[in-house]
Amino acid sequence: MFHQSIAAWQSDDFAPVVCQESQKSGLISLVQLMERGNAPLPGSMQLSLLSAALDGDHIKVKLGVFFQSVIAGCQCADDPNPIDSMPEYAEVEILIDPHDGSGCIL
Repeated sequence: MFHQSIAAWQSDDFAPVVCQESQKSGLISLVQLMERGNAPLPGSMQLSLLSAALDGDHIKVKLGVFFQSVIAGCQCADDPNPIDSMPEYAEVEILIDPHDGSGCIL
């Protein structure tokens, strides 16, 4: 799942590649990261590489996760609360195994 990240390790391409593969991996659950809303806004996740280093035999990556959430209600026509998105931010750490390309959230 992180094969391109491993190939790009210690190059200028690592940051965009690891962010792209992290987003596609499905490891990051926005529902678990939310603090303000109760539903993540689809397609709003953006990642930023904060740090990356060898941790024993693994690559430890710290990512900033930016996304939008909403407070989902009944969405009735007379609902006085319009749907407003709220900015959310969290940090996650992913441990990448360079031998098989697998990753896990720490």
